[in-house]
Amino acid sequence: MVRTQILAGELGNIVVDVPPSGRYRARASMRHDSSAVHRLSAVDDTEERARADVSRQAMALTTGGTGALAPSSTIADAVELWL
Repeated sequence: MVRTQILAGELGNIVVDVPPSGRYRARASMRHDSSAVHRLSAVDDTEERARADVSRQAMALTTGGTGALAPSSTIADAVELWL
């Protein structure tokens, strides 16, 4: 089965496990606004704080903006923005 692709600026599911150290480890993937995929990870004493840390990391990576082009944009639209 194929995984759905994470959209630009979107954080994927946060997965939490407890390694032998006994602390909570939260991990997730995030697609940056430029479409680069980043793997985020945080370790903390509580699950909530580990999840919050991953969310903070994701917010720090994104610009919070929206793209100027959409799937329906034409080449002329892209050229106009580029020039």
